[in-house]
Amino acid sequence: MISGRYAMPAVWGLDVLFALLLAALLKLPASAPRTTAWVAVCAGVACVLLLNVHRQERSANRARMLWDVARHLEATAPQGVAVAWVSGDPATGGLGAEEGVHMQWHLAHRGRADVRVGLFDAAGNAIPRAELLALEHEPMFRVASVGTENRQWEPERSFAAVYQFGRKRYDCHIERRLPPSRFTNTQSLADIARMFIEQVIPPPPPPLWRCG
Repeated sequence: MISGRYAMPAVWGLDVLFALLLAALLKLPASAPRTTAWVAVCAGVACVLLLNVHRQERSANRARMLWDVARHLEATAPQGVAVAWVSGDPATGGLGAEEGVHMQWHLAHRGRADVRVGLFDAAGNAIPRAELLALEHEPMFRVASVGTENRQWEPERSFAAVYQFGRKRYDCHIERRLPPSRFTNTQSLADIARMFIEQVIPPPPPPLWRCG
């Protein structure tokens, strides 16, 4: 038996076989095996129904979250900006590479073809794809399912899709790259503070020694 939403004229084979099985089952005389078979058929149909409802709910919530991301980038991204799409495993909540490709297509067809999306892995390595052009400059935005602790990025907006009565959720975080002066390392900040103190506060005068 196959899911009803996948029943098409080209793949009706399993549906036809299932219909023949039901027709043969209806011709059987009333008996305990026939009743058992009907119970099994009804249980199978109920399981398929519940499974499809679960899949549809999951897909609908994920699509809604990704549309929120697309609308945010469309409305707030500066002209000609590059976006780093951090790809992972969608089965574990990560953003898929195909979703990044579709994000580029949707932005282009919504009038933001200037926004370029590039695929990256969790380590920051670029993932080449034939559907996407290589980025010409450093990304200003980072889109990922998990925020980063790298100090060169700051959180800008987060989106979430909760389903199955709050038991499961998808997360997507948009981060903006900070200017270089904003994520200087701790040692550089200490050096800058020391130089500032040396320039503002003059050194004490040398002691006066008396002779004789």
